[in-house]
Amino acid sequence: MWLAALGSALWLGLSGCGEKPAPPPPAPTGLGSLANQIAGRTNTPPPPKEEPKLSTREVLELVAGPKAATNAVAGSFLDGLRDKAKRGDADAMYWLGFYHSTGKEVEKNLEEGLRWYLESAERNHEKAQLAAGIAFEEGLGTPKDPAAAYQWLHLAALKGNLDAIERRDKLAAKIPDYEMEKGRRMAEQFVPK
Repeated sequence: MWLAALGSALWLGLSGCGEKPAPPPPAPTGLGSLANQIAGRTNTPPPPKEEPKLSTREVLELVAGPKAATNAVAGSFLDGLRDKAKRGDADAMYWLGFYHSTGKEVEKNLEEGLRWYLESAERNHEKAQLAAGIAFEEGLGTPKDPAAAYQWLHLAALKGNLDAIERRDKLAAKIPDYEMEKGRRMAEQFVPK
């Protein structure tokens, strides 16, 4: 059918040019053509299939394998957190501390994790204060420091964090009074960034 239309268009377009073009070919006939028309099909080829769009992760998996794709996606996610942290986002700092302390998405590094927890805790982030208190209490990424542990746990406890209240009270029962008082004074003198 489209061939017939094309032939007609050529016939009309070339008439009057001085030479007589060949007449258009006849429209296809026969049982196959009739069956296609009855079924609602035409003789035109189907449109080309659209290629599926792949995500960045899928492309990386195809090119470099699943582990490389995971590392690349995690890397870009962590880069985004670092950018936010550089702009002072306490939540981003907390999550960087979490990822470094646990070894999720990055190589485990307790010192780096504590550094980020402290950056966030100094901006009055409750969960970061709890995490910093635990790190100082247990010596994770730093030598044990009961006064610093008490300070951070006490600050998180003042915000109503139940885990911090429980840990602070247990810590107070097992450390010397002078360490607890030192930690309490440090908490009272604390000024968020």
